[in-house]
Amino acid sequence: MFTQRWGSDALKYDAITDRYGECEHAILPMWVADMDVPPPVNVSQAVTEFFDAHYGYQIHNMGPAIVNWHQRRHQRVYEKEIVSCHSVIGAVKVLIESLTQKGDGIALFSPVYGPLVDVVRACEREPVLIPLNLARDIQSLNPDGALDHVAMIIVCNPQNPTGQLWPAAIINALANMCDRLQIPLVCDEVHSAFVYPQEQFYSALQLPVALRHTAIVVQSATKAYNLAHIPAASYMVIPNTQWHHLIGHTVAQCHLYAAPVSEISLVAAYSPTNDRWLEDVNRCIHDNRKLMEQGLSHTSLMPYINNATFFCWLDLHLVYPQERDVAKRLFSDTGIAGNDGASFGCPGWVRLNIATQQQTVDGALQRLQRLWKRL
Repeated sequence: MFTQRWGSDALKYDAITDRYGECEHAILPMWVADMDVPPPVNVSQAVTEFFDAHYGYQIHNMGPAIVNWHQRRHQRVYEKEIVSCHSVIGAVKVLIESLTQKGDGIALFSPVYGPLVDVVRACEREPVLIPLNLARDIQSLNPDGALDHVAMIIVCNPQNPTGQLWPAAIINALANMCDRLQIPLVCDEVHSAFVYPQEQFYSALQLPVALRHTAIVVQSATKAYNLAHIPAASYMVIPNTQWHHLIGHTVAQCHLYAAPVSEISLVAAYSPTNDRWLEDVNRCIHDNRKLMEQGLSHTSLMPYINNATFFCWLDLHLVYPQERDVAKRLFSDTGIAGNDGASFGCPGWVRLNIATQQQTVDGALQRLQRLWKRL
């Protein structure tokens, strides 16, 4: 199902030497977060038909497709709660600027997707980074009471880069805390379509009715259906009517809504006919994850056995104890191109993207095993 994309102008492949330099090994592209699989065929058809038949300003309604997609995943969404936006990070920026004040603290759980921290700083707010341990209760996430003094809590669920799912009990506890403090709980759920068998994703959209007003979910079809090249539309689900009015007004006033072609691609991607496509993609990713897990079980390289996303989060402290840029050193030594943990607030680690051909994953595994044997 997965393929390689050399010579296609794919950032993941054809920009590697610009980012990592030259390498004497055969290169294995496992960094930027897209997949080596074409999107569902009906998306290309819908976009082509749109360009052939439409021009000028357009109006499209994504609401029914979004509601239906979430309903198929047992998540409650109402059309009146949806606000379109051009990107996930753009949506988070609007939320921060609209619902908090300059100088406010905003909590995130580290390690975390770097652009979420960057956008907090760009908005002149203070990131409050809290070490993540999802195996414990809410008290372990707030040992010194730091969460009691922030103006917003941002959760990345599943967690990027670790691939961990947030337990329902923790999401509910955070929602209760936000309700008490009268602050928003913002949940980035863009990787939620990638959950391994026997695992259960708990969305903030599944919160009890009494707590739904505390949460805002940010979502997009871009990751799930590999549509970064368009990109597919992003959107927010905002049950709180006051926040919904404020955010909707800001998005409209600043023309931040998704472009028509982005909306068309989302509607096509969210069709029930693509559920099987997504299942097949998940099965391939799961097979690759099992390959990595089994192959590195005798090492300390993969201490987190992720239960979601298409990432593997590797600890390379023992391999490179003095290295500042672990990803570049790993690339130089092995040809494996991954994302350096420092960009997620966790130096000494590397994130690998396993949504690729199994031979690429197997090649990376063999090279990592050889690295480990050198210790």
